[in-house]
Amino acid sequence: MIEGSTTTKLIPLSALLTFPEQHLVAKFKYVTMIIAGNRYLVSPYDWVPEGSVVVRDRKSGSVIGIP
Repeated sequence: MIEGSTTTKLIPLSALLTFPEQHLVAKFKYVTMIIAGNRYLVSPYDWVPEGSVVVRDRKSGSVIGIP
């Protein structure tokens, strides 16, 4: 992925999750992510730019997505 004139390192979305969360999101079609300040729906099997953030519920801390 190229942003402007610099390259951005991509990492698997699963690298941002704990082991139990990886099994949970395998049932999701999409996971909500913040990438470069914008919210996106991303497949659990996609690669995202390093520094992306998984959106979580404030109370429970669980991942937010679409099952």
